[in-house]
Amino acid sequence: KLTQNGVVTLGALAMSGTSNATAFTITGLPTPCKPFRTVNSCELAAADNGSHINAMAQLTSGSGTITLFTNGSGTWTGSGTKALNTSEITYRL
Repeated sequence: KLTQNGVVTLGALAMSGTSNATAFTITGLPTPCKPFRTVNSCELAAADNGSHINAMAQLTSGSGTITLFTNGSGTWTGSGTKALNTSEITYRL
């Protein structure tokens, strides 16, 4: 949802899948929702290789990709399962 004052709220349904890399990205952010500066989200509930963790989302300036980082090492386990619980990310363009 994009408001008139330049605040974007993204809603993400729970998602999970097999982990085959130490990165976790979500692609395809529409152009009107791409931030003018890099922004970081608050903590998001996630899972890494079966362990419940906190994660952070980073939206890079002008990019249509959201990169998720674990709060521990920043990287994800490259095997097992990774998941993001239902979340909302709010930021100002």
